[in-house]
Amino acid sequence: MDDVVRPYATAIRRPSGGSAPARKLLPLIAEAPAVRSILDYGCGYGSDVGFYRANGYHAIGYDCYPPFGYSERPTQQFDLVTLVYVMNVVPSRAGRLAVLRDAAGFLAPTGLLFVVSRSAEEILSRARAKRWLAHSDGFWSNQSKGMFQHGLDESEILELCGEVGLGIHPPVARFLSMRDTTAVLVRRLNDAALDI
Repeated sequence: MDDVVRPYATAIRRPSGGSAPARKLLPLIAEAPAVRSILDYGCGYGSDVGFYRANGYHAIGYDCYPPFGYSERPTQQFDLVTLVYVMNVVPSRAGRLAVLRDAAGFLAPTGLLFVVSRSAEEILSRARAKRWLAHSDGFWSNQSKGMFQHGLDESEILELCGEVGLGIHPPVARFLSMRDTTAVLVRRLNDAALDI
């Protein structure tokens, strides 16, 4: 069997209404006049990019997989960078740190990074129910397609963020919970926070 992880294989075509995390985030960023530009890092098919644009934001998508059509690397900084269901498909801690570091590189000085992952509990539950094979620090959700999953809880995301100079943004408690999902809002530790 093939042991190559293909993170892009997990991308889902979503309706024009955006992903559940994007819909939950929108009311919070609407309260922050400083959030005008958004980068959806690891955007896949770009559904959330269209959703943010439809709601009046300057939004750009970036995904390193060229067939999605968003592989041109941005050259600007953004008020908000979203990293939605990306970390959970990266098959190593070092890889997850590299993704976080790269995504954080697009933050404006007072920018925010919204990290969303499948929760550890949800991935473990699915792995047991569907008899997924263990791989690296997670599971093959479909080995023949190269689909990997590693669930992350808030403590793991924040630990990784801390290693790249990011810390929790205080109003994170205002997020509504999302089923089977972990979401955190972080910012650079040495910069002033935006008022959300």
